[in-house]
Amino acid sequence: MSQDAVNLVRAYHAGASVSAADLDAALGLPAQAWTAASASEHAHVQIDHPGESVVNVATPYEICRGVFEALELDASSRFVDLGCGVGRVVLYGALLTEAHFVGVEIVAARAAVAARS
Repeated sequence: MSQDAVNLVRAYHAGASVSAADLDAALGLPAQAWTAASASEHAHVQIDHPGESVVNVATPYEICRGVFEALELDASSRFVDLGCGVGRVVLYGALLTEAHFVGVEIVAARAAVAARS
């Protein structure tokens, strides 16, 4: 991740006004490409994992900020995001702390975006 991305996320976390689109771009995430995914697009996931929601709704950055303000994560901390989507929370937290982050996602297309980011 570039130093510019780190600086932008840290500035946002400290209270600077930064748009979600700019934060996504800094994290290497496609601009809201995943939010409109329909359940039928991932019918195989519903069959393999009955009862699971496959429509991804990105966690707002305001929530990310609140989570990482509330947690006291350090280098010995582990953070696991189950159903991480494209990795917005994991990427945001990893730029703020020295904790170890793991994202788990069952929709392969989303996991691939997260891995590239």
